[in-house]
Amino acid sequence: MSFVVLLLAFSHPIRQRQLGVVTTVRSNNCARVTKPHDSILMNYEGHLNTIDGKVFDSSFSRNEPFEFTLGIGQVIQGWDEGLVGMCQGEERILTIPPEMGYGDHDMGDIPAGSTLVFKTQLVGWDDTPSLASRFFTMASTMEETAASKLQQLTSYLLNAQRY
Repeated sequence: MSFVVLLLAFSHPIRQRQLGVVTTVRSNNCARVTKPHDSILMNYEGHLNTIDGKVFDSSFSRNEPFEFTLGIGQVIQGWDEGLVGMCQGEERILTIPPEMGYGDHDMGDIPAGSTLVFKTQLVGWDDTPSLASRFFTMASTMEETAASKLQQLTSYLLNAQRY
């Protein structure tokens, strides 16, 4: 008696979920858009899983915009990518998969593996270069190895400020 073993390999690529960006309010007068290294002022409301989900943080409720430098890792990846190209007064809803948020880490009221949904509003810019922005500008003019070390140090210091 002979048995034939047939192995079928199915190729299922691992699909990373993508960042969802929906503009809900557009600006009628857009003389400038956000770009990496801009220091911006942003209002936001963070929800778990859906826009109707539990609110875990809100600058709207504090009536105090959050200031940060865009595109340098000072905030989660979903913000660094999803807030580029905004005009003052524009509002967006960002749906951020775990791998572009906090991943497998618990962050206070945010369980590991959470999809995050943010209602965001660009308040404006702070045209005074931030310390982080100045470090990255200096790094861009330095030798590659030294620049890399400075960028690593800056990212470490920025992450340390979050906790």
